[in-house]
Amino acid sequence: MKNIFLIGMPGCGKSTLGKMVAVKTKRNFYDADDELEQYYQMKITDIFNKHGEDAFRQMETETIQRLSLLHNSIIATGGGAVTRSINMEIAKKNDLVVFIDRPVKSILSDIVTEHRPLLADDAERLLQLYRDRIDLYRMYADIIIENTKTPELVINAIIEGVRTYENHDN
Repeated sequence: MKNIFLIGMPGCGKSTLGKMVAVKTKRNFYDADDELEQYYQMKITDIFNKHGEDAFRQMETETIQRLSLLHNSIIATGGGAVTRSINMEIAKKNDLVVFIDRPVKSILSDIVTEHRPLLADDAERLLQLYRDRIDLYRMYADIIIENTKTPELVINAIIEGVRTYENHDN
C-alpha cells in the first residue's frame, strides 16, 4: 500500500493525527523530524543554530527520501517540507499527500514555540509562514482535510478521503 505523507503548518496536527490514523488503519507511523534527529544525532534547533536552515532543509530532503522507500506508512513531514519542491516530488512519486489545514488562530493557541525554530522569536510569524506556504500546501496535496472538528472526526475524514482517492485512482 502507498505511504501517506501528511503536510501542513507546524501545530496543525500532523503528528498527533498521524499516530491515531496509523493505529486505526494498522500502519506504521513516522515523524520525519524525529527520524531526522535520530539519524543525524542532533536536535533540529541545534542544526538550525550550528548549520543554518539550508543545511537542515538538505537533511530533511534526505530524510524524506529514506522514508519514501517504506510502504504502508503514515509519514508526518515538517511544516516547511513543501518549501523545497524536491521533497514533494519524492512524496508524490508513488505515495499520497494529505494537507491538514488548521486555522492559524487555533494553532497559535496550542503550540509551544520554543520547540519550533522558525517560530521561537515571534509566534505571530506563523501568520506570515501560513501566507507564504498555503498555496504550496494546496498545490501539492492530493487530499485536503480541515482540522476544525474533534480528532476522531478529523481522523475519520482522513481515512475516508484516502479511501475515496485510492478507489477513484484505480
